Amino acid sequence: MVADDDRVVDRFDRLFAGLESAHPSEPVITFEISGTGPFTTRRGDELLLASDDLTDHELAISRLANDIKLDDEPDLLHLHSAAVADGDDAVLFVGRSRSGKSTLAASMTRAGWAYVTDDQVAVRPDDRVLLPFARPVTLRADVLDDLDVIDEPAPQSVRPRIEVCPLEFGAVYRGDRLRTRLIVFPAFTPGGETALTRIDQVADTVTMLAANCFDSDRLGEIEGVEVLIELARTVPCHRLVHADLIEAERLVRRAFDEAVAPAAVAVDRLAPTADITPDEFSIVATAGVHTWLFGDGSAAGFDPTTRAMVALRAGEVALWQLLADPTPIADLLDHAGDDTTRAGLVRWLGQLRGFGLLRGAEAV
Repeated sequence: MVADDDRVVDRFDRLFAGLESAHPSEPVITFEISGTGPFTTRRGDELLLASDDLTDHELAISRLANDIKLDDEPDLLHLHSAAVADGDDAVLFVGRSRSGKSTLAASMTRAGWAYVTDDQVAVRPDDRVLLPFARPVTLRADVLDDLDVIDEPAPQSVRPRIEVCPLEFGAVYRGDRLRTRLIVFPAFTPGGETALTRIDQVADTVTMLAANCFDSDRLGEIEGVEVLIELARTVPCHRLVHADLIEAERLVRRAFDEAVAPAAVAVDRLAPTADITPDEFSIVATAGVHTWLFGDGSAAGFDPTTRAMVALRAGEVALWQLLADPTPIADLLDHAGDDTTRAGLVRWLGQLRGFGLLRGAEAV
C-alpha cells in the first residue's frame, strides 16, 4: 500500500485485519494513491485497474489474490467453495457464483462457526486435508442488511458487490488440520422454502464436485478426479435450497452434528474404453473414457481429453458397459421395450453424444 491518505490505509487495514499473508516477505499486489488522478492497482509493473472508486479496487485485489493462489499451488486441488469450521471439522458450500456460498459463510460465522473462506478451498491430494484461504468476504449489497454488519450499506445499484472483513462476522479458523465433515451444494431461491436433502448417489456428487473444481487436470489425467471421488464416497453430501439464513444454519448444524464418517462406498475403476470404429448401424463409447462403478449402483464416466463427465444411474450402468463394444442401435431399442422407455433411451444416448462420450449411429 502506497498512499499519503491515512484514511485509505486504515480502510484497507480494517478489510484485511486478522488475515494471514500468503506472501509475508515480498508484496505481490501494489495499491497506489497519489494526490491527483485515480487510484491504481498493479501487479509488478502491470497496471490492472485505475479507478476513483476504492470498492472497485477492493474487489479487484480479492480476485487477484484468488488467481495468485491458484498459480502458486499447482500440487493442490481447488474447489469453488466457501467453508466454515467447528473445531477442525469443516462444512464445504460448493457452488458457482450467486448460489449463496459467501452469504452462508458469513451468516454461519455470525452464528458461531469459524470462517475458513468464501470462494476457494484447497485440498491436499494425499490426505484430503483442507488448506484455509481466509480472504475478505464478497457479498451482494442487497444481503448486507440481513447480516446487519454495515452501518450504511451502499445501494445495490451503486455497489452490486462489497468486500467485508471476516472479523465483522466472528472468528477466523487458525488451525492446520482441517478435514471435510459435510459437503453442501447450495442454491439460493429468494422467497422459496429452505430445505436440506441428502444426495444418495456418489456419481451425482462426483459430477457436481467436478463442475466446481478449478484445476483437476493439473494433477494428471485422472488423479484430480480420483481425489474428488474419495471426497464423494467418504463424506456425507447434501443439497441445500435456501432463502432463510437462520433456518439454513439450523439445518446445516443438525446435519453436521449427525454426520459420522460413513463406511466408504465401494468403488471399482474399469479399464479405459478401447479405440474401436463402429459400423454405420452401431454406436460405441469414445476411446479413452474412464468409468468408476460405485457400490450404490451408480457410476461416473470421464473423458480426460475433453474433461467431460457424466453421472450414470443404476439402470444406465449396464447399458453403458454394453457400449464399450460396438452395439447396434436396433438391439438397444429392442432392449428398451415400450415406446416411452425407447424415447428415454434415445434422449440418454443423445446426452452422451452431447458430452462427446459416444461415436457412431448419427441418427441418434
